[in-house]
Order: sequence, then structure tokens, then C-alpha cells
Amino acid sequence: MSKEDEKSFFGMTLNTFRVSHVTGLEKHINALLVDHKGFFRGHIDSYSEKIEKDNKEYNRILKFTGDTEWSSSLFQYAIYINVLNQWTFELLPSGELNGLEFSNIMIERMNELERIYSSVPDNPIIYVGNTVNQAMIKRKQLMVFTFNGNQCPDSKQTMLLKIGEFFLDMNLNPQDLMFYRKNFSIVLKIIEQTEVVDEDFNYLRRILIDRTLHVKTPSTFPDMMYKIIGMVTNAYEIAPLVLIPIFKGENSIIEILNSNSLDIYKDILDLVDYLNRRYLVKAN
Repeated sequence: MSKEDEKSFFGMTLNTFRVSHVTGLEKHINALLVDHKGFFRGHIDSYSEKIEKDNKEYNRILKFTGDTEWSSSLFQYAIYINVLNQWTFELLPSGELNGLEFSNIMIERMNELERIYSSVPDNPIIYVGNTVNQAMIKRKQLMVFTFNGNQCPDSKQTMLLKIGEFFLDMNLNPQDLMFYRKNFSIVLKIIEQTEVVDEDFNYLRRILIDRTLHVKTPSTFPDMMYKIIGMVTNAYEIAPLVLIPIFKGENSIIEILNSNSLDIYKDILDLVDYLNRRYLVKAN
């Protein structure tokens, strides 16, 4: 078990705990949020780790125990590959692709590019089977987005590359990647389903890295809940039906975003900061 400190959120000081156990030939790891009083406040994610024993040079793939598959018209698959340490994380799984074989081929293609070019392109388009893949290469790391059909539209590709570059700069280890998988999936949904511009990058980066967005906590001021909701809905274009589950501790911000609120993601994040700064919501 390991522990990491987080920032203050809704009157709590949050800590992230990694808890693991072994079942058969698999190791299962869970990431949990716990407040300063020891109360459980949210489950971030979980994954299982298994070493495939075969003769392949690249043979380690880490799979999440809870999937994030969603009906996407743009993305079919998304993976992160650490070439140096030889492991792959499926950020957006696909039921149609063999992740282990796909990773092996991507490694081969990267090595091929290094043999051909004096300076390897940072963001090559790579064709594997019938798939079109936007690859990003940085310090022996690969980020690969597999598209449904043709390449990503230019208007969305710019933001996709910025997010991918930011993610690669984090240079994460396997234990840390689990903190970002669900958040990453939501960022991809926003890029696909909304019109994104350069000014939106800081919002998307926030969604990607902010673990406190997984917190579920009822307010200690239930008698004031509807008064506060009425006040903030005058300033933010957010329906009360979206806010009530947050105040009651029924849904986390990530769950709200993941349901049907992608078009107002900026308003939701601004509202969270507004409530946090003014202590209008405080955990019990």
C-alpha cells in the first residue's frame, strides 16, 4: 500500500491510497481517495497486471478491471506504450483489437522509423491492418490513437496532439497511470463531441490530472442546498438536476461529466472552484 497527499477540496484534506492484492497469476491494484478523518471519499480506478509468458520481445500489458468503452465515431482505441520498460496501458480499450499484438507492431514500426529517418517524425500516421493511427513519440514513449475510418479532423487533431504531448511529458510509471485513465477517456469525449479551441487546453488538462474530481461527498449544509443551488445557477448555465447529485454526494464531478454534461464542462469546473473558494460546500 502507498499514500500520496492531495490538495484541500470542499473542506477536506484528501489522500490517495494504492491498495493491491494478488489473485492467482494476477495482481490487482486499486486507487482510493480518503479524507483527513479516515473516511472513504472516492474510488479512482483499478487495474490488473499479468505477465504473458511467451517468446515475444514485448510481452507485458496492463489491463484495467473496469472498462471505459463508449460508442465513439472518432476513436477506436488508445494506448500508451513505454518502450524502455516494455509495458502497455490500454487507455481506451477495444474489443476488436489484440492489444498485445498491436503494441508489438507499434514498437516494430517505431524502430523502422528510426532506421529510415535521420530525425524521426514526432507525430507520424501509422497504418496497421485496416486501422489508421496517430502516433506520438517522445523519450522512448508511444501514445497511439486509433481512429474509426479516416484521420482525425484538423480542428480536433491540434488539441489531441497537445493533450498527448502533455501526457507524455508526465513520464508516468505503471502505478501512476491508473489515476488518469477515466479522466483521459472524458477528455477524448470532449475533443470528439464538442468544438475545442486553444483556450480550452487548461480546462482539459485540469480534467486529466485532477484526482479530486472523483470525490463523492454530501454537504454538511443540506438545509441550505437549494438556496446555494439557486444562487449559483444564476451565474452558471447548469441545471439544478445536474447539481443536486453533487451536493447530496451521489455523484462525483467525473461521473457528472461522464454522463451527459460534456457541453458544459467548463461551467462545471468553474463552479467547483467557486464553491471551493467560498466554502459554500463543506464535507460532513
